[in-house]
Amino acid sequence: MKFIAVQVGARRGYAVPKILQQAGWLERFYTSAAGNLGVGKWLAPLQHLPGAPAALRRLAMRKVPAEILPLSRAFDGLSTLWNEARGGKAADRFRKSLQLGDQRGQAMIRAGFGAATHVFSMLGECGPFLTEARRRGLTVVSEVYILLATEKILEQERQHFPDWEPEAPDF
Repeated sequence: MKFIAVQVGARRGYAVPKILQQAGWLERFYTSAAGNLGVGKWLAPLQHLPGAPAALRRLAMRKVPAEILPLSRAFDGLSTLWNEARGGKAADRFRKSLQLGDQRGQAMIRAGFGAATHVFSMLGECGPFLTEARRRGLTVVSEVYILLATEKILEQERQHFPDWEPEAPDF
C-alpha cells in the first residue's frame, strides 16, 4: 500500500501524512503553501515586515514535519495566500478558493501518481486529482470531519425548529 496524501493547509499539524510515513505507506504528500516548503519558505520570513498581512504569519506557522518534507510538494501557494489576504466578500473568496482547488488538482495530476495505490484526502479537496486517481484505479479515501460542538448546535436547532425531524437521543 502506498498513499498520496492530499491536504490543503496544516490540519492536525500534518498528522495523517506523518502517520502514513511512519507506517512506510507514504508515496507523496501534496499540499498548499507551507512555511518550509516551496514558495512558502521564501515568503514566510516576510511576516516580520511592518504591515505584513496576517496570511504571512499563518503561513510561517505551517511547517511540514521534517520526516515527510522530502516526499512533499506545495502547489499554488501564491494564489491561495493572495485569496486569503485580499479580503472582500466571503462568497467571492469561497468561489475563488474552489477555482484554486480545481487548478491545484490539475497541477497535482501533472506532478503524477508515482507508485501510489491509494489517495487520502480531507474533505475531497482538489477534486480533479481525486477523479483522475479513481479513473486510474486507485482507492480514494476522503475524510470528512465535524466540529466537536456539532451536537450542541444540532440540539439548539432542534429546539428552534421542533417539527423538522424527530427528537434524537443525546449520547
